This record gives sequence, C-alpha cells and structure tokens, in this order.
Amino acid sequence: MVTDWRHHWDDLPKGMASFTTNMLVPPMTPGRLQDNTRATLLLFSREPRAPARAWSGTVSDIVFTRELSKIGFRVKLTRQIRFPAKYANLEDGWYVEIADPTRATHGLW
Repeated sequence: MVTDWRHHWDDLPKGMASFTTNMLVPPMTPGRLQDNTRATLLLFSREPRAPARAWSGTVSDIVFTRELSKIGFRVKLTRQIRFPAKYANLEDGWYVEIADPTRATHGLW
C-alpha cells in the first residue's frame, strides 16, 4: 500500500484508513481483499516525491462499499523496515504482488 498522504501509516486515527477503488492498481481488485493479510506499507514525501518510510504490518476489518466505491480497513503495523528499493518509483495505490510459486513471499499489498 503506497501513499504520500499525511497521517499515514503510523499516524492513522485508531488505525483506520480508507481508499477509493480507483486506488486499486491492477491486478488488485476488490475480490482479492482478505482480512489479516500481511502488507508492506510505504510512505513517500510529497515535494519532491521520494521514499520516506516503510513498515510491515497487517490489514484487517476490510469493508468494501460498492455504492461509494470505497474500501475501509484497519492497519496494524508490526515494525518499521528499510524502504524496499524495488518499490521506490511506485505511484500511490493499493498493489498486489503475485507470489512466485517457487519461492515463499508475503507480497506487497
């Protein structure tokens, strides 16, 4: 999950956040959303846009409201991590990394 929004990811009120469905970056879809999924949460600075901080954590209590095209969710940070260089050029959005079946990975959410 990638954003340059203020109050993310370590400053969310009660750990709650929301994205609109236009933040889902294909192949991510509402059908792929699963509670208690491990996630990599990335924060970028705005001006100039640059990697700022990163955390591993979980995403839970996901509520998809189709009428509003909105997804509410709770974020629980496990620990701050080094910003993964391979994600340094991502735009804001909710990504899924399809796991390579030949190796274990938790992917990027």
